[in-house]
Amino acid sequence: MFVLANALPVQETSQRQSIYLDVLRDLLSSGRLDRTASLKTLADLRTSLRLADADHQSALEILTSEDPRLTSLSPEDLAGLNLCRNAAAQEIEDLLLLSGSTVLHLDRLDAYGRGRLNRIQIESGLDDDSWAQLLNEFGPGSQFSERQLSQRLQLVNQAMARRQSLAELSRRLPLAAPLVLSLDRQIARFLPDLVALIRSGLTAPGEQRPDEDCLALLRSLSPNVLACLASEDDTTTAITAWLDGIETKLARISPLPEATEVLEGLWLDTDPSVALWALMVLRQVDSRQAERLLQTPRTGLPSSKTLKGFLEGEQLASIEILAAIADQPLIQRLEPGALVGLDRLCNLRQWRQGDPVERPAGGVLILLAGSCEQRQSLVPGSAPKTIAEHGSGTIVGLADYFGEPKSGSQARLVASPDGCSALVFSRTGFGNLLDVSPIFEQSLIRELAISCESLQRSLQAERQQQQHQRMRRMSTES
Repeated sequence: MFVLANALPVQETSQRQSIYLDVLRDLLSSGRLDRTASLKTLADLRTSLRLADADHQSALEILTSEDPRLTSLSPEDLAGLNLCRNAAAQEIEDLLLLSGSTVLHLDRLDAYGRGRLNRIQIESGLDDDSWAQLLNEFGPGSQFSERQLSQRLQLVNQAMARRQSLAELSRRLPLAAPLVLSLDRQIARFLPDLVALIRSGLTAPGEQRPDEDCLALLRSLSPNVLACLASEDDTTTAITAWLDGIETKLARISPLPEATEVLEGLWLDTDPSVALWALMVLRQVDSRQAERLLQTPRTGLPSSKTLKGFLEGEQLASIEILAAIADQPLIQRLEPGALVGLDRLCNLRQWRQGDPVERPAGGVLILLAGSCEQRQSLVPGSAPKTIAEHGSGTIVGLADYFGEPKSGSQARLVASPDGCSALVFSRTGFGNLLDVSPIFEQSLIRELAISCESLQRSLQAERQQQQHQRMRRMSTES
């Protein structure tokens, strides 16, 4: 901590005093510094932090009020006490880990938890005052919970920096976009624990929101992160409530690491599909570094037949599909696991001008190139009319997939003069895709709502035109 304090950039006076206080507390409580020699020993640190001798005296007074033993016990006694406290603290942390909690609530412990806590106190040899002080450090609003919250915030901030680095890379190399979604999912995994820590710290009467730094971080989250939390209702509800109706600044993200550094880290991801994709992207960015990366084995990490084959020089089974969507918006909406297995979920088809574009019942088409026309008889027995034209990137069949498809109710699709190509999904295949692609699913629901609204307007306009024509004929006949 002493070295870190010297290396910190210039802070406000209160922050510099707080840093000094923490250093002094750490050194005295651990027995590594004698109180009588502390003024001289920390002279260089005060100079570095631009503090006066009076600040040292104030810090000693604050520490004495917190724990009088810091000035009454010898460094040797303090060192022994510190060892006992650290051992007991580690035992309490283990107890919290096993209970799945992040803060010690004595009134919520079961019989086993109370019994183990009692044994920890006996074995530690701590007096009642020391034990009570230690328990307070693990309680709501304690230094322990504050330290945990600070660590979680830093963890999320660093993950967001890695995400931003790859997001910038994806603007010039779309192949990197799926890894941005992988990092969104990683950030999402941190949030339930973070939200629980924030909630445990809202102890002041009437305190309903976290502080500005927490709100700024939550405001800076990508919408895709919340899409990955579809099953975490408590987490998303809390975040939405905290951010509702307020304006806050965006968080200051940690310095962005190099994209190659982020890719190297993803090579050691527990998901073999993410590791494969990271290696594939790194080969595009820096082929030499990619080759060096292969010297770093994924020892102890899960593998897959696809990853093993890829490392042995085999082409991906989905390579033809991946080549077709490389410049499509679709590649920015699917994660590596879904992309690598696309060949098992869909087929790549092409149609020439006038060809009927067939779609499986309840299935979905994702148009990649060209366009097709949607034709339907608006009046029974009349010639089919073009009611919509679907271009590249359009997803056809969402209404049938999310609804209940009926045989014969489907409008006829015909390839336009320039022909078209698409990914063809059966109902089951598309369902499997959505199961592993929550971000894609959320975007589809929004797209379906827009599509239904547009189609309704088109049909309404067509009916109004027909009604107007009938009225004109009736007026002419009369």
